[in-house]
Amino acid sequence: MPGEVRVKGVRGHSMGDTYEAVVTLVYKGVEHTVKVSRLCSLPERAEAEVEDGKVVIRLYAVGEEPLASCIIDVGHLEKGCLDCRCLMLPPREERVEEC
Repeated sequence: MPGEVRVKGVRGHSMGDTYEAVVTLVYKGVEHTVKVSRLCSLPERAEAEVEDGKVVIRLYAVGEEPLASCIIDVGHLEKGCLDCRCLMLPPREERVEEC
């Protein structure tokens, strides 16, 4: 569904030998913060879209070079359980903290 998700902002910082991006997403009107670690350079921009029940986030470095992508099952955004070990698979129904 177009407009269901958008990137509000992206910023990055050094983590020693690598970098971390902090992406602010708006999904169905609710703001979420997603961290993407172990990047080889700082992100300049990000984009997001929903594909087959998954939010696909694409990060780009300077000059529009693809940098990284990550996939989050929309169930995690809907339940607010972004601390789960695996965000790519749907969250478990029985206990949110053990998604």
